[in-house]
Amino acid sequence: DTRFKIRKPRTSSFPSGHASSAFFAAVVLTRWSTWPAITTWFVFAIIVATSRVAVRIHHATDIFAGALIGSAMGLLVHLAISFF
Repeated sequence: DTRFKIRKPRTSSFPSGHASSAFFAAVVLTRWSTWPAITTWFVFAIIVATSRVAVRIHHATDIFAGALIGSAMGLLVHLAISFF
């Protein structure tokens, strides 16, 4: 059945854009959230990142790098908000 066939990526998978976006959002949202919500944001980011490996679009190193990049950019946004 071709409905469930997992596609092969056509482009480079490093780093994972989904992981970087999810972790960026999680880090930025911590500024205005309480601990229960912060936990939710990071659980969601982890689910997004690991789903990319589960569907064989990325390797673990791709999502790890994406998570680091997204988190770093989120911290830069925190600094920029604090500065202004």
